[in-house]
Amino acid sequence: ALQRTGHEAPATWESTSAVASKLTTSAQTLANQGLPDATPATLKSLVDDAHGAINRMADETLAELTKQLETRLRNLWLALVAKTFMCLVGLGLVSYLNACFYTDFFSKIDAVQATLRAVSKGNLSRRLNLPGHDELVKVGQHIDEMSENLSLLVSEVRSSAVRVGQAGLSVSDDGKALS
Repeated sequence: ALQRTGHEAPATWESTSAVASKLTTSAQTLANQGLPDATPATLKSLVDDAHGAINRMADETLAELTKQLETRLRNLWLALVAKTFMCLVGLGLVSYLNACFYTDFFSKIDAVQATLRAVSKGNLSRRLNLPGHDELVKVGQHIDEMSENLSLLVSEVRSSAVRVGQAGLSVSDDGKALS
């Protein structure tokens, strides 16, 4: 399992392999030819040695795999925390930009509405003077131009009305003088 993950085999691998090979060889010889000096105690000793070696190797392998899994889990946890933090920072940044846009946009809309109300009530001297370079600023500039043109038009109408009034008085005075 360790070699499949790209790590070295446990240090006990060689000794365990040697003990297991010795047991296997003895068992095959006993089965094929019989061992004249083999006693149950000797065979039990070989089996116990192999069993102990295998258990030590299994414990060492388990410890190494557990260490690797804990390291991997810690790294994954750190990556998750980092990604979560970055997502929260991104969300905060988006929220901040949204609030800035909302504040800027709606403050300009409120100013445009207030100016249009003032102009519609006859206050042609009201100007917007919005800061920035966006579309609402351009609309505000057109409203200011419209208000200026309306003011000039009203001024010309008043001036013409005064002249018509003076002309009417002049005609009336000339009519009285002729009579």
